[in-house]
Amino acid sequence: MSDHDPHFSAQHFIDYICAQRQISPSDFGIRPDVVISYVGDFANQITHWELKPATVRHSRRQVFYNERLTLIPGPVGAPQAAIILEELKYLGAQRIWVLGYAGSLTPLFPLGTLVGVHRAYCDEGTSPHYGKYGWGISSQALAQCLSQRSHLAWGEIWTTDAIYRETPVKIRYFTNLGCQLVDMETSCYFHVGQTLGLDVSALMVVSDELYHAWRPGFGLPSVVTGVESAYQLLSETLQLPPSYSENSS
Repeated sequence: MSDHDPHFSAQHFIDYICAQRQISPSDFGIRPDVVISYVGDFANQITHWELKPATVRHSRRQVFYNERLTLIPGPVGAPQAAIILEELKYLGAQRIWVLGYAGSLTPLFPLGTLVGVHRAYCDEGTSPHYGKYGWGISSQALAQCLSQRSHLAWGEIWTTDAIYRETPVKIRYFTNLGCQLVDMETSCYFHVGQTLGLDVSALMVVSDELYHAWRPGFGLPSVVTGVESAYQLLSETLQLPPSYSENSS
């Protein structure tokens, strides 16, 4: 081991957990395609995905999977996002589809807008540990897959560790830099994913507006519709069966 190799890795940790619990890495239910979702009610939104719970939890989160994909509730903040990616890589993940909520910095993206993220600017403290700074880029292959299925709006996002320190001066700075959205994880997903050799994409549903006095929209019809559209787009992109309502129409 060189002085620059990690002293212990995700492989060490997963192997330790498996030995302690007398389980196998396959019990985590990780497929090559993993959806990390921060939005919506899984039970109601994606019954047609026919997911079942994995035998064991992953990072204290219930994992759901079928023959095609795995779904994991999203962790809050860049440090947890990096941990999840490291462990998913070891467990066999190849493509990561992040589905999250974001605040909008522009009237071009009002509440409920579904936005694909081309780039994410790092204003979080985890990516530098991977030698990454500035803009992180979405997987072009996954972005192309999403674009083929929808007339999707695309934009750039500012990723910060401190949601209660999104000051007017910072909002102006990152807006002038080219960002239209803000969240807490996406730049880390892009940067760490690139380091680990994972393809990562991100879809954001606008949940609140910051280009005037803060306007939250969680649970409003427009945001609920945005979440439904996001899951439908992923269903089409991943070539999953149509929803039951579509089968019956």
